[in-house]
Amino acid sequence: MQELRVQVRLEVDDESHDIDLQPKLLAAVRAVENETGRTFAGVEPRIDEADLPAAKVAVLLLAGHWYRNREAVTVGSAGSDLPMGVKLLLNPLAKMGI
Repeated sequence: MQELRVQVRLEVDDESHDIDLQPKLLAAVRAVENETGRTFAGVEPRIDEADLPAAKVAVLLLAGHWYRNREAVTVGSAGSDLPMGVKLLLNPLAKMGI
């Protein structure tokens, strides 16, 4: 949670926004798992140790994006399912299916 607070430019010990940040963090973890077809822990296939930093940054970017953009549509800009930086980080991690 502290890393997400820093990501959204809050003081690292400022817990006053945690009630809003926590569900966004959990949703971002789930979104990364769904997008890659891999999990952070538990059931296989898991995200490889070498890929964890990219997956973690993607989670922070996505949760931060949702924190700053509270609505599903952002007026005045092009929309996308995932912010570009998140897509760039996750594309190489996606589990390829046949």
